[in-house]
Amino acid sequence: MFAREFFPDSKRGQLPIVPACEACNNAKSALEHYLTAVLPFGGRHPDSHAMLREAVPRRLARNRKLHRELVAGSMSLAGDEKGQRVESLVVPFDSNKYVKLFNYIARGLTAYHWQVVVPVGHEVEAVLLNPVYEPHYRRLLSLPAGARVDESVGDGAFVYRGAQAIDGPALTIWWFQTFGGLVMAGDNHLPEPHAYTVWVTTGWGHGDREP
Repeated sequence: MFAREFFPDSKRGQLPIVPACEACNNAKSALEHYLTAVLPFGGRHPDSHAMLREAVPRRLARNRKLHRELVAGSMSLAGDEKGQRVESLVVPFDSNKYVKLFNYIARGLTAYHWQVVVPVGHEVEAVLLNPVYEPHYRRLLSLPAGARVDESVGDGAFVYRGAQAIDGPALTIWWFQTFGGLVMAGDNHLPEPHAYTVWVTTGWGHGDREP
């Protein structure tokens, strides 16, 4: 569920694995092909810096089009870090691909931890949130649950928490932190860079709701 290419060679063991159909596996791989080259730019985890130095140049050398897009859209942006004003290099980022990946990962983790396949047609919604807007989702995650997980993958490069509803095994909520919190800018409500996390909920299928 977490592509090996997100991690250094020494931290690729014991990654969670579940079966996937060919269509989903291909769609997920296409997202990862983009994200493994771009996510390290915004990471705060030490491994994201290592991947940026060692792996990303090779990946961009194989994807000239993406390399040109990142160079053309890059810019310097000022922000506060530990009380000091610093200049950072930012690159353009397709956040839609980021949240789509976690739609797949949330389905996979539901199967991995609780042996439940989220049926086709059930609602799966991923949202990208900075800490200012997280309280509502944190309250949902803290509600009484049928089961919970709290895991770290790749020595903290990917951290996630999940809860399964008592009254519906396919109803879940997930919190994901990538590379120590992915730092992004461009939010009209928060002009300076902030660390964002992903939340995913898997819900009822069409026609399953009670009146």
